[in-house]
Amino acid sequence: MFTLLLLGILVAVIILAFYISTYLYENDITLVALLVVVVGIIVSIILVGWIMDNTVEFVSQKLEIFYNPDS
Repeated sequence: MFTLLLLGILVAVIILAFYISTYLYENDITLVALLVVVVGIIVSIILVGWIMDNTVEFVSQKLEIFYNPDS
């Protein structure tokens, strides 16, 4: 469930960064628009890392039944 929440936040960050940077670029505030884009990319990378971590943890818990430590 937490992964779905993170996916929603990721989509919201991407859309928000796009619209804010487009508005700023159209009003000739390019430096701030570039800063918004860079911050959006960094936040998106962090969120994708959390999503991958949660997904890997979930899959490893489900596949734990196949682990045989006696072999």
